[in-house]
Amino acid sequence: MILITVLAIWIFSLCLHEYSHARVAYAGGDHTVADKGYLSFNPFRYMNPLTSIVLPALFVMMGWIALPGGAVWIETWRLRSRGWASAVSLAGPAANALVCLVIGIPFLLGLQENTTMWYILAASCYWQAIAVVLNLLPLPGLDGYGALEPWLPKQAQEWGRRFKPYGFFLLVILFISSSGFQRAFIGAVAHILAVLRVDGRLVNAGLEGMFFWRN
Repeated sequence: MILITVLAIWIFSLCLHEYSHARVAYAGGDHTVADKGYLSFNPFRYMNPLTSIVLPALFVMMGWIALPGGAVWIETWRLRSRGWASAVSLAGPAANALVCLVIGIPFLLGLQENTTMWYILAASCYWQAIAVVLNLLPLPGLDGYGALEPWLPKQAQEWGRRFKPYGFFLLVILFISSSGFQRAFIGAVAHILAVLRVDGRLVNAGLEGMFFWRN
């Protein structure tokens, strides 16, 4: 029950994330996203449903950080300005932040209880907070870097393009090798949950319910 519901919310958020990229790109001048079918909540209309939807969902199910692969191909040269290019990149994390906020409203109102429904909401807030922090990291291949890239010197942009395919490995290396990075990442996620007044005990109960086979 908890696992299935949290996964359903997560998959919806992934679709909204990619849809938001496409919708802002369309507004910014890249109308090809409509021809490619990206203005849809159907995950199978994305470039690679396996790496963008299926694998991230499996990672969440296993308790790993889910890093989706690029799902929408934006023809950035069609965008009207660098500002629009940055907005396209930021639209995805903004969608996750919106989902996190909507789910977190009941917690802000102080309505949380020790029940399965609240475990689901708390765990979902946790995963959305992770998605926001993760996607805003200024690493090649992530949305945070994508927002900065249009403003970088040409030489730096070329350097970033070479490293984009290895963004996931750079992230893994940071997590493994830098305790400071781990603390900063976890601290940022915890801060979001604290702002929403999500009880950590409910988050833990939700995660335990998701990974019931570990108990």
